[in-house]
Amino acid sequence: MESASDPSPRRATIGQVAAAAEVFAPTVGRAGNHPDRSLEQTDSHGQDFAKILAFDLLKAVELPTGTVAASVAETMGVVDAAMEVDIDIPGELSIIGFNDICTSVFVGLTTVRRPLEVSGCMEAEILVATIEAPGSPDIQERLPADLAIRETSGIPHWKQ
Repeated sequence: MESASDPSPRRATIGQVAAAAEVFAPTVGRAGNHPDRSLEQTDSHGQDFAKILAFDLLKAVELPTGTVAASVAETMGVVDAAMEVDIDIPGELSIIGFNDICTSVFVGLTTVRRPLEVSGCMEAEILVATIEAPGSPDIQERLPADLAIRETSGIPHWKQ
């Protein structure tokens, strides 16, 4: 935490849990920011693994101002870890997940929302095309996404 005698402003940092680094790093870079790779934590997928990784992230010398996880399950793991060590969400730490499934609404998770039905169909088409033409170039598609802002994100206390 920044103290009244500390003249240096606190820097906003984003920690990434599990596969989120691969998902969000290009976007963060295009926005003119450079992800702090020391804040990346990766392992197997799931809420329990993400909770363990989040404990390591939350022990950083300087607590990140936000975290991004690659799924709702991983996001819940980060929330569990933060609550267990008494970190104020979102006052000290904003937590954002990926894929806005119905559970996100009920537990108040801020998530990146994308059209899952469209992406599922597109992924099936890409899979079939890859099976039919092995060795063909990778197919990349971009889908629209927006941010569903809920209770797990906000302005940090030190910025208010």
